Amino acid sequence: MNGRHPVTHKVIRPLLGALSVSVLAAACASGGAGGSGHAVTIIYGTSSLLYAPLQVAEKEGYFKDAGVNVSLVASSSGNAAVEAAIGGSGEIVASGLSNDVLAAAKGHSLDYFATLASRLPNNIIISSAVARQKGITSSSTLQQKVAALKGLTIGDTGASSVTDQVLQWTLQHYGIDPKTDVQIVSLGGDSATAVAALENGRVQALLYPAPTPEVLYASGKGQLLVDFARDEMQPAPGYMLGLMAAKSFIGSHQAIVQDVAKAVSRAETFMHSDPSQAEAALYTYFSNENSKVFRQAYADELPTVPETSAVDTAKIPPVIDFVKQFSSVANVTVASLYSPVR
Repeated sequence: MNGRHPVTHKVIRPLLGALSVSVLAAACASGGAGGSGHAVTIIYGTSSLLYAPLQVAEKEGYFKDAGVNVSLVASSSGNAAVEAAIGGSGEIVASGLSNDVLAAAKGHSLDYFATLASRLPNNIIISSAVARQKGITSSSTLQQKVAALKGLTIGDTGASSVTDQVLQWTLQHYGIDPKTDVQIVSLGGDSATAVAALENGRVQALLYPAPTPEVLYASGKGQLLVDFARDEMQPAPGYMLGLMAAKSFIGSHQAIVQDVAKAVSRAETFMHSDPSQAEAALYTYFSNENSKVFRQAYADELPTVPETSAVDTAKIPPVIDFVKQFSSVANVTVASLYSPVR
Protein backbone atom coordinates (compact mmCIF):
# COMPACT_ATOMS: atom_id res chain seq x y z
CA MET A 1 0.00 0.00 0.00
CA ASN A 2 1.24 3.51 -0.68
CA GLY A 3 -1.48 5.62 0.94
CA ARG A 4 -3.37 7.91 -1.41
CA HIS A 5 -3.95 7.01 -5.04
CA PRO A 6 -1.95 9.13 -7.54
CA VAL A 7 -5.11 10.68 -9.03
CA THR A 8 -5.94 12.35 -5.73
CA HIS A 9 -4.62 15.84 -6.31
CA LYS A 10 -6.02 16.07 -9.83
CA VAL A 11 -9.60 16.14 -8.60
CA ILE A 12 -9.81 19.59 -7.02
CA ARG A 13 -7.98 21.97 -9.33
CA PRO A 14 -9.93 21.46 -12.59
CA LEU A 15 -13.21 21.74 -10.71
CA LEU A 16 -12.09 24.95 -9.02
CA GLY A 17 -11.39 26.52 -12.39
CA ALA A 18 -14.89 25.74 -13.62
CA LEU A 19 -16.32 26.78 -10.29
CA SER A 20 -14.69 30.20 -10.38
CA VAL A 21 -16.13 30.92 -13.82
CA SER A 22 -19.66 29.86 -12.86
CA VAL A 23 -19.60 31.74 -9.58
CA LEU A 24 -18.31 34.94 -11.09
CA ALA A 25 -20.88 34.74 -13.86
CA ALA A 26 -23.65 34.31 -11.30
CA ALA A 27 -22.36 37.25 -9.28
CA CYS A 28 -22.30 39.53 -12.31
CA ALA A 29 -25.78 38.48 -13.37
CA SER A 30 -27.19 39.19 -9.92
CA GLY A 31 -25.98 42.76 -9.84
CA GLY A 32 -23.17 42.78 -7.30
CA ALA A 33 -23.15 44.11 -3.76
CA GLY A 34 -24.89 46.73 -1.74
CA GLY A 35 -27.97 47.33 0.36
CA SER A 36 -31.22 45.42 0.50
CA GLY A 37 -31.27 42.49 -1.89
CA HIS A 38 -27.50 42.22 -1.70
CA ALA A 39 -26.18 39.45 -3.97
CA VAL A 40 -24.21 36.83 -2.06
CA THR A 41 -22.59 33.69 -3.44
CA ILE A 42 -22.35 30.76 -1.02
CA ILE A 43 -19.90 28.09 -2.15
CA TYR A 44 -20.50 24.72 -0.54
CA GLY A 45 -18.88 21.32 -0.80
CA THR A 46 -20.45 18.18 -2.19
CA SER A 47 -23.90 18.00 -3.76
CA SER A 48 -25.26 16.11 -0.78
CA LEU A 49 -27.61 16.51 2.15
CA LEU A 50 -24.76 17.97 4.22
CA TYR A 51 -25.92 21.41 3.17
CA ALA A 52 -29.66 20.78 3.35
CA PRO A 53 -30.47 23.89 5.46
CA LEU A 54 -29.10 26.09 2.67
CA GLN A 55 -31.23 24.39 0.03
CA VAL A 56 -34.34 24.46 2.20
CA ALA A 57 -33.79 28.16 2.93
CA GLU A 58 -33.50 28.86 -0.79
CA LYS A 59 -36.51 26.76 -1.82
CA GLU A 60 -38.76 28.17 0.91
CA GLY A 61 -37.75 31.75 0.10
CA TYR A 62 -36.17 32.44 3.47
CA PHE A 63 -33.16 34.21 1.96
CA LYS A 64 -35.40 36.45 -0.11
CA ASP A 65 -37.57 37.15 2.93
CA ALA A 66 -34.40 38.30 4.70
CA GLY A 67 -33.55 40.61 1.80
CA VAL A 68 -30.58 38.64 0.51
CA ASN A 69 -30.18 37.36 -3.05
CA VAL A 70 -28.24 34.12 -2.56
CA SER A 71 -26.58 32.01 -5.26
CA LEU A 72 -25.66 28.49 -4.12
CA VAL A 73 -22.73 26.88 -5.95
CA ALA A 74 -21.41 23.36 -5.31
CA SER A 75 -17.75 22.35 -5.54
CA SER A 76 -15.96 19.00 -5.30
CA SER A 77 -15.43 19.03 -1.52
CA GLY A 78 -15.61 21.28 1.52
CA ASN A 79 -11.87 21.90 1.29
CA ALA A 80 -12.18 22.88 -2.37
CA ALA A 81 -15.01 25.25 -1.44
CA VAL A 82 -12.77 26.98 1.10
CA GLU A 83 -10.00 27.33 -1.49
CA ALA A 84 -12.45 28.83 -3.97
CA ALA A 85 -13.77 31.33 -1.42
CA ILE A 86 -10.24 32.36 -0.43
CA GLY A 87 -9.55 32.89 -4.14
CA GLY A 88 -12.43 35.38 -4.31
CA SER A 89 -15.04 33.23 -6.04
CA GLY A 90 -17.69 33.84 -3.39
CA GLU A 91 -18.38 35.83 -0.24
CA ILE A 92 -19.48 32.94 1.99
CA VAL A 93 -18.35 29.32 2.17
CA ALA A 94 -20.14 26.34 3.70
CA SER A 95 -17.67 23.74 4.95
CA GLY A 96 -16.40 21.85 7.96
CA LEU A 97 -14.76 24.00 10.62
CA SER A 98 -11.70 21.74 10.37
CA ASN A 99 -11.13 23.05 6.83
CA ASP A 100 -11.18 26.58 8.24
CA VAL A 101 -8.52 25.54 10.76
CA LEU A 102 -6.28 24.36 7.92
CA ALA A 103 -6.86 27.62 6.02
CA ALA A 104 -6.11 29.72 9.11
CA ALA A 105 -2.84 27.87 9.62
CA LYS A 106 -1.83 29.12 6.15
CA GLY A 107 -2.84 32.70 6.97
CA HIS A 108 -6.26 32.63 5.27
CA SER A 109 -8.61 32.96 8.20
CA LEU A 110 -12.37 32.81 7.72
CA ASP A 111 -14.80 33.53 10.55
CA TYR A 112 -17.34 30.80 11.34
CA PHE A 113 -20.75 32.40 11.95
CA ALA A 114 -23.55 29.83 11.47
CA THR A 115 -23.87 26.08 12.08
CA LEU A 116 -25.33 23.63 9.53
CA ALA A 117 -24.40 20.36 11.27
CA SER A 118 -23.60 19.90 14.94
CA ARG A 119 -22.03 16.47 14.54
CA LEU A 120 -20.44 14.50 11.74
CA PRO A 121 -23.09 13.61 9.13
CA ASN A 122 -20.95 11.24 7.02
CA ASN A 123 -20.94 7.44 7.30
CA ILE A 124 -18.55 4.67 6.28
CA ILE A 125 -20.05 2.19 3.84
CA ILE A 126 -18.44 -1.12 2.92
CA SER A 127 -19.05 -3.35 -0.08
CA SER A 128 -21.63 -5.98 0.89
CA ALA A 129 -19.50 -8.68 -0.80
CA VAL A 130 -16.40 -7.64 1.15
CA ALA A 131 -18.39 -7.50 4.40
CA ARG A 132 -19.51 -11.08 3.83
CA GLN A 133 -15.94 -12.18 3.09
CA LYS A 134 -14.73 -10.58 6.32
CA GLY A 135 -17.66 -11.80 8.40
CA ILE A 136 -18.89 -8.29 9.24
CA THR A 137 -22.53 -7.88 10.27
CA SER A 138 -24.57 -5.19 12.00
CA SER A 139 -23.84 -6.92 15.33
CA SER A 140 -20.04 -6.74 14.87
CA THR A 141 -18.22 -4.51 17.34
CA LEU A 142 -16.98 -1.10 16.24
CA GLN A 143 -13.40 -2.33 16.50
CA GLN A 144 -14.20 -5.32 14.26
CA LYS A 145 -15.89 -3.06 11.73
CA VAL A 146 -12.98 -0.65 11.46
CA ALA A 147 -10.47 -3.53 11.39
CA ALA A 148 -12.28 -4.81 8.28
CA LEU A 149 -11.02 -1.73 6.41
CA LYS A 150 -7.41 -2.88 6.57
CA GLY A 151 -6.10 -3.77 3.12
CA LEU A 152 -8.99 -2.10 1.29
CA THR A 153 -9.15 0.75 -1.20
CA ILE A 154 -11.35 3.44 0.35
CA GLY A 155 -12.95 6.43 -1.37
CA ASP A 156 -13.48 9.91 0.05
CA THR A 157 -14.33 13.31 -1.41
CA GLY A 158 -10.82 14.74 -1.61
CA ALA A 159 -7.39 15.16 -0.05
CA SER A 160 -7.56 17.18 3.20
CA SER A 161 -11.37 17.29 3.03
CA VAL A 162 -13.42 16.55 6.14
CA THR A 163 -14.10 13.04 4.86
CA ASP A 164 -10.35 12.53 4.41
CA GLN A 165 -9.53 13.87 7.88
CA VAL A 166 -12.18 11.74 9.56
CA LEU A 167 -11.19 8.63 7.62
CA GLN A 168 -7.57 9.01 8.66
CA TRP A 169 -8.55 9.67 12.27
CA THR A 170 -10.82 6.62 12.37
CA LEU A 171 -8.14 4.34 10.96
CA GLN A 172 -5.44 5.66 13.29
CA HIS A 173 -7.77 5.42 16.28
CA TYR A 174 -7.91 1.66 15.73
CA GLY A 175 -4.24 1.16 14.88
CA ILE A 176 -4.48 1.17 11.07
CA ASP A 177 -1.89 3.26 9.21
CA PRO A 178 -3.66 5.31 6.48
CA LYS A 179 -0.43 5.49 4.46
CA THR A 180 0.52 1.83 4.42
CA ASP A 181 -2.44 -0.31 5.48
CA VAL A 182 -5.05 1.05 3.05
CA GLN A 183 -5.27 2.92 -0.24
CA ILE A 184 -7.29 6.12 -0.19
CA VAL A 185 -8.79 7.42 -3.44
CA SER A 186 -10.30 10.87 -3.94
CA LEU A 187 -13.55 10.58 -5.88
CA GLY A 188 -14.90 14.13 -5.64
CA GLY A 189 -18.29 15.18 -4.36
CA ASP A 190 -20.58 13.63 -6.95
CA SER A 191 -22.71 10.87 -5.40
CA ALA A 192 -23.15 8.98 -8.67
CA THR A 193 -19.37 8.76 -9.12
CA ALA A 194 -18.91 7.44 -5.59
CA VAL A 195 -21.71 4.88 -6.00
CA ALA A 196 -20.25 3.65 -9.30
CA ALA A 197 -16.77 3.37 -7.80
CA LEU A 198 -18.00 0.96 -5.13
CA GLU A 199 -20.31 -0.94 -7.43
CA ASN A 200 -17.61 -1.58 -10.05
CA GLY A 201 -14.97 -2.50 -7.49
CA ARG A 202 -12.69 0.49 -7.88
CA VAL A 203 -13.10 0.96 -4.11
CA GLN A 204 -14.34 -1.45 -1.47
CA ALA A 205 -15.44 1.16 1.06
CA LEU A 206 -16.47 4.83 1.17
CA LEU A 207 -16.75 7.66 3.68
CA TYR A 208 -19.57 9.82 2.27
CA PRO A 209 -22.62 11.85 3.27
CA ALA A 210 -26.25 11.10 2.34
CA PRO A 211 -27.60 10.16 -0.16
CA THR A 212 -24.59 8.06 -1.26
CA PRO A 213 -24.92 5.46 1.53
CA GLU A 214 -28.67 5.08 1.06
CA VAL A 215 -28.34 4.52 -2.70
CA LEU A 216 -25.91 1.68 -1.99
CA TYR A 217 -28.14 0.19 0.71
CA ALA A 218 -31.06 0.14 -1.73
CA SER A 219 -29.04 -1.59 -4.45
CA GLY A 220 -27.70 -4.16 -2.00
CA LYS A 221 -24.14 -3.34 -3.09
CA GLY A 222 -23.14 -1.60 0.11
CA GLN A 223 -23.90 -1.74 3.81
CA LEU A 224 -23.39 0.58 6.75
CA LEU A 225 -20.10 0.05 8.55
CA VAL A 226 -19.70 3.06 10.87
CA ASP A 227 -22.66 5.33 11.65
CA PHE A 228 -21.29 8.76 12.50
CA ALA A 229 -24.61 10.49 11.77
CA ARG A 230 -26.35 8.65 14.62
CA ASP A 231 -23.38 9.14 16.95
CA GLU A 232 -21.91 5.63 16.91
CA MET A 233 -18.54 7.36 16.82
CA GLN A 234 -17.40 10.99 16.64
CA PRO A 235 -13.96 12.36 15.78
CA ALA A 236 -14.20 15.38 18.07
CA PRO A 237 -16.75 16.55 20.63
CA GLY A 238 -16.86 19.85 18.81
CA TYR A 239 -17.25 18.76 15.20
CA MET A 240 -19.14 21.45 13.31
CA LEU A 241 -20.02 22.22 9.71
CA GLY A 242 -21.30 25.66 8.83
CA LEU A 243 -20.93 29.03 7.18
CA MET A 244 -17.77 31.13 7.13
CA ALA A 245 -16.64 34.39 5.57
CA ALA A 246 -13.59 36.63 5.57
CA LYS A 247 -13.32 38.91 8.60
CA SER A 248 -13.23 41.91 6.27
CA PHE A 249 -16.51 40.89 4.63
CA ILE A 250 -18.24 40.28 7.95
CA GLY A 251 -16.92 43.55 9.33
CA SER A 252 -18.33 45.59 6.46
CA HIS A 253 -21.52 43.56 5.93
CA GLN A 254 -22.73 42.72 9.43
CA ALA A 255 -26.41 43.06 8.57
CA ILE A 256 -26.12 40.81 5.51
CA VAL A 257 -24.30 38.09 7.45
CA GLN A 258 -26.93 38.30 10.18
CA ASP A 259 -29.70 37.95 7.60
CA VAL A 260 -28.08 34.87 6.05
CA ALA A 261 -27.68 33.29 9.49
CA LYS A 262 -31.31 34.04 10.38
CA ALA A 263 -32.56 32.50 7.14
CA VAL A 264 -30.54 29.35 7.80
CA SER A 265 -31.85 29.17 11.38
CA ARG A 266 -35.38 29.47 10.06
CA ALA A 267 -34.74 26.57 7.66
CA GLU A 268 -33.28 24.40 10.42
CA THR A 269 -36.25 25.04 12.69
CA PHE A 270 -38.59 24.20 9.79
CA MET A 271 -36.73 20.95 9.09
CA HIS A 272 -37.43 19.78 12.64
CA SER A 273 -40.91 21.23 13.13
CA ASP A 274 -42.31 20.10 9.77
CA PRO A 275 -39.91 17.42 8.47
CA SER A 276 -42.24 16.09 5.77
CA GLN A 277 -42.70 19.51 4.16
CA ALA A 278 -39.01 20.29 4.48
CA GLU A 279 -38.22 16.94 2.88
CA ALA A 280 -40.52 17.73 -0.04
CA ALA A 281 -38.80 21.09 -0.53
CA LEU A 282 -35.37 19.49 -0.41
CA TYR A 283 -36.29 16.70 -2.79
CA THR A 284 -36.61 19.23 -5.63
CA TYR A 285 -32.78 19.39 -5.56
CA PHE A 286 -32.42 15.60 -5.59
CA SER A 287 -35.29 14.56 -7.86
CA ASN A 288 -32.97 12.22 -9.77
CA GLU A 289 -32.89 10.00 -6.69
CA ASN A 290 -35.56 7.39 -5.98
CA SER A 291 -38.09 9.00 -3.62
CA LYS A 292 -37.91 6.13 -1.10
CA VAL A 293 -34.13 6.23 -1.10
CA PHE A 294 -34.20 9.99 -0.61
CA ARG A 295 -36.68 9.70 2.25
CA GLN A 296 -34.29 7.36 4.05
CA ALA A 297 -31.36 9.69 3.32
CA TYR A 298 -33.26 12.64 4.78
CA ALA A 299 -34.18 10.65 7.90
CA ASP A 300 -30.53 9.62 8.34
CA GLU A 301 -29.24 13.18 7.95
CA LEU A 302 -31.83 15.08 10.04
CA PRO A 303 -30.38 14.15 13.47
CA THR A 304 -27.18 16.03 12.59
CA VAL A 305 -29.03 19.30 11.82
CA PRO A 306 -29.19 21.69 14.80
CA GLU A 307 -32.40 23.44 15.85
CA THR A 308 -30.82 26.82 15.03
CA SER A 309 -27.61 28.03 13.42
CA ALA A 310 -26.23 29.56 16.65
CA VAL A 311 -22.52 28.92 17.17
CA ASP A 312 -21.42 27.00 20.26
CA THR A 313 -17.95 28.46 20.77
CA ALA A 314 -17.08 25.80 23.35
CA LYS A 315 -16.92 23.30 20.50
CA ILE A 316 -14.26 25.19 18.55
CA PRO A 317 -11.14 24.22 20.61
CA PRO A 318 -11.79 20.44 20.21
CA VAL A 319 -11.92 20.90 16.43
CA ILE A 320 -8.54 22.64 16.52
CA ASP A 321 -7.17 19.77 18.62
CA PHE A 322 -8.61 17.28 16.11
CA VAL A 323 -6.81 18.92 13.17
CA LYS A 324 -3.54 19.05 15.12
CA GLN A 325 -3.37 15.29 14.73
CA PHE A 326 -2.77 15.72 10.98
CA SER A 327 -1.33 19.18 10.43
CA SER A 328 0.77 21.87 12.05
CA VAL A 329 -1.82 24.39 13.25
CA ALA A 330 -0.17 25.62 16.44
CA ASN A 331 -0.83 29.25 15.51
CA VAL A 332 -4.60 28.78 15.17
CA THR A 333 -6.80 30.08 17.99
CA VAL A 334 -10.52 30.51 18.59
CA ALA A 335 -10.10 34.23 17.86
CA SER A 336 -8.67 33.43 14.43
CA LEU A 337 -11.76 31.34 13.57
CA TYR A 338 -14.62 33.23 15.17
CA SER A 339 -15.76 36.67 16.15
CA PRO A 340 -19.38 37.40 17.11
CA VAL A 341 -21.66 38.88 14.49
CA ARG A 342 -23.39 41.85 16.10
